[in-house]
Amino acid sequence: MPRAVLTSLLVVLILSVGFGLGMYSGSRLQRLFVSDTNDSTPVIRKHNPSGLGRIQPYHGLINIGGIPGDRISKLNVAINSRVKKGEELVVFASQAQRLSELKVATEQLAAALQQRARLNEAEKQKLTELRAQQARAKLGNDLKHELDLLQIPVAEQGFKLADDVLNGLRSLDPTRASVVAQDLQKAVFEQASAQAKLKAARLSAEAAKAQSQLDDKSIEASIAAVQAEFDLKRSALMIPVLEQQKLLAEERLNTASILAENDALVVRVLSQVGSTVGQEPIIQLADVSKMLVIAEVYVDDVPTLVDWVQTKKLVKVKISARSLPRVLNGTVSSLNQIDPIVMRNTLVGFSARSDTDRRIKEVRVDLDEESAKIAATAIGQQVDVMFEEP
Repeated sequence: MPRAVLTSLLVVLILSVGFGLGMYSGSRLQRLFVSDTNDSTPVIRKHNPSGLGRIQPYHGLINIGGIPGDRISKLNVAINSRVKKGEELVVFASQAQRLSELKVATEQLAAALQQRARLNEAEKQKLTELRAQQARAKLGNDLKHELDLLQIPVAEQGFKLADDVLNGLRSLDPTRASVVAQDLQKAVFEQASAQAKLKAARLSAEAAKAQSQLDDKSIEASIAAVQAEFDLKRSALMIPVLEQQKLLAEERLNTASILAENDALVVRVLSQVGSTVGQEPIIQLADVSKMLVIAEVYVDDVPTLVDWVQTKKLVKVKISARSLPRVLNGTVSSLNQIDPIVMRNTLVGFSARSDTDRRIKEVRVDLDEESAKIAATAIGQQVDVMFEEP
C-alpha cells in the first residue's frame, strides 16, 4: 500500500477520535449545567446527588499497640469477638517483671510506713514526758512564787513594827526618860533585820517567777529539739520518693497489658503470641454501636445537597451494595456533615469506565439503628450512595 494512502488513513483516524472525544465532553458538560443565553453562571443540575462511599464506625477504627521491643505473651481476643470495657486484651512478656517491681516498691513503702509509725509513737511518748515535766516544773515554781508572795506582807509588817520601835526610842526626850544604849542598839538591829527579810522575800518571789519562765523555755527548747530529731529521722525514710516509685511501678505494670476502654468489636488481629511489638498496631477495635458511611460526592453535586439541607433540614440517603442483605437507610441533617475540603476521590467503581480522577467532597451519612447493625458486619465495604430529594 502506498505511503501516502497510509498517511491519509492515519489522519482520518486521529480526526475521528478527536471528534468523538469532543462530542462526549460536550454532552457531559450539557448534562452538568444548563446556562442562560447571556449568562455564563452555571445553574445547579436537577438530579439527585450520588456517589460511592465506604462503611465505617462513627468514631473510626481504634488501633491498639504496645511499647516497641516488648513481646506478646497472651492474646485474649479473636476476630469478630466482642470485648467489654475493662476486659484484658493483650498481655506482654514484661508483665512478670513489672509485677515484681511493684511488689518490691510496695514492700519498701510498707516497711517505711511502719518505721514512721514507730517513730511517731516514740516521739509522742517523748513529748508526753517533756510536757509532764514542764507541767511539774511549772506547778512547783508557781507554788513557790505564791508562798513567797505570802511572805511579803508578813515581812512588811515586821519591818514596819521594828521601824516604829526604833523611831519611838529615838524620839524620847532624854531629860524625861533615859534610853539605854543597849536597847537602842537592839532596836536598830531588829529594824535592819526586818528590812533584810522583806527584801529577801521580794527577791525570792521574783526569782521564783523568773525560774518558772526559764524552766518553761528550757523545756520548750527540748521539745523543739525532739521534734527536729524525729523529723530528720522521718525524712531519712524518703516516704514521698517511695510513694512515687510505687506509682511509677503501677504505671509500668499498666503498660504490660492492654485493657479495653469501651465495649467494642475486634475487627483485625495483626500480631500473634510471641511476636515482638513494633510501631504497627497489634489489634484493631471498632465501636459499632453507631455507624456511618463516608460518601464521596462530586463537587458539582454538593451545592444541590447543601441547598436541601439548608431548606429541608433532613436529607434521606439510600446505601446499597450487592454484598449487603438489603438497602441501608441514612440521613444528612447538618452542614457539619459535609466536608469543606475538595479532594481527589479515593473510591473507584468496578466498571472500567469509572472516573479515576474526580474532584469530590466527603459527606458523613449517619445510619439508623437497624442499618447500623447490618453495617457493623461490613466495615470498610464500598457502597453506592444515593441522596433523595426531600
